[in-house]
Amino acid sequence: MAKEYVVMGAKLECNKGTAPSNLVVLPVHHVKLTDKLKANIGDCVPNTNVLPFAMCTSSVNPLVIANRGAPVPCTPTCSIWINGKSDLLLDGMPALLTQDKAVCPLGAGMIEVKDSGQGDSKQRFVDMYEENNPEHADKMNEFLKPLIDDGNFDSDVVNIKYMAYRASEPYKSVMFEYLPNLSIGSHTHTGTQNYSSTQNALFVNLAPNAGEGDPRGPYVTFFHELGHGVDDQMRKAGTFDQSTSGLQGLLQSDTEKKIEDTIKSFDSDPDVVSAVMDSFRPGGTPVAAGSVEEDIRNRVIDEYKGNLTYSPDSSGALVFDQTKQRQSNQATDILGGYTENQLGGNGISGYGHANSYWDDPRRTNPQSSEFFAHNFSANVTKNQEKKDLINAYFPSGREHIESNLSEVAKNLGGGGN
Repeated sequence: MAKEYVVMGAKLECNKGTAPSNLVVLPVHHVKLTDKLKANIGDCVPNTNVLPFAMCTSSVNPLVIANRGAPVPCTPTCSIWINGKSDLLLDGMPALLTQDKAVCPLGAGMIEVKDSGQGDSKQRFVDMYEENNPEHADKMNEFLKPLIDDGNFDSDVVNIKYMAYRASEPYKSVMFEYLPNLSIGSHTHTGTQNYSSTQNALFVNLAPNAGEGDPRGPYVTFFHELGHGVDDQMRKAGTFDQSTSGLQGLLQSDTEKKIEDTIKSFDSDPDVVSAVMDSFRPGGTPVAAGSVEEDIRNRVIDEYKGNLTYSPDSSGALVFDQTKQRQSNQATDILGGYTENQLGGNGISGYGHANSYWDDPRRTNPQSSEFFAHNFSANVTKNQEKKDLINAYFPSGREHIESNLSEVAKNLGGGGN
């Protein structure tokens, strides 16, 4: 068992007893963890803190001996827990930890803590993390204030914190650097979920626990919009601007190389490869009906469908696979952005931006912007399947982002505050 603080209701066991009992912590300490009173090593008073363990079976207990070896009702006689966390005092005594033990002199029984009593493991992690990282806790509590104040989003708050505190680096460091500049403009937004650069705010629709049930993965959309926010704040602070960093070109090269490799797996004729490649480019020349190029093009489309959003049925025919669709959206969205949704996005996925979004002249390098947010979300939520897909289709783009954000993280010094 991991070393944890012990609180009211912790499960206790005695190796001479016949049933477990629960620790009682009186409201004299006034310190809570996971909304339960925290214990110290002095919380070992028999029948007050430590309740009986049903029957005592100890062969050295005088009462058992007098009863000719038959078990007798347990009467705890412990006085104090051994050890405790000496560098964290609770009302002058070390806080009680799950590894601590107590001895019952009457029957030479060893009393142990079998469960800390803290309850939900996510909540326990969040509480322990915030105790050791108060700066992160302050930033996250301020950012999530609309959800906290609402009172209907307690589960969402725990889940979002849990993911944020466990996020992969360098995404975690960059996120907390710029979080104070961001806010939640609405958490019950009924329109398209988005990030507003003018307001430095996220407009998301969580509803109670809706983020947990996001079909694309728990809180994927929430952290996607937060990714846009972090991206925007870095640009404004001058620490990193993905739109001018060369990321757009790398993503296009990754996309075209993947398509070209797929075409060559069916036909290596340079003219065929060139014609089919061009047919997938925005504004490219369509292939002739009934031609070899059309056949190869259809095979490429089926290959992408099979890898991303379709699965073969019993006859081998490709049928829509909703699970694959939901998991692949972060890759298919960007593929759609470079191929007029012919090999991704709305074309074969159902998740993704329309061509009008990619073609909007008001947007600068929209594919790289969306890629940043998708990649950020995958790494904060630690969705390995999405991370693997991103790496498979955009290896140069992913490496570029990782390398640049690692440098940003190394040089952090208040640029986002």
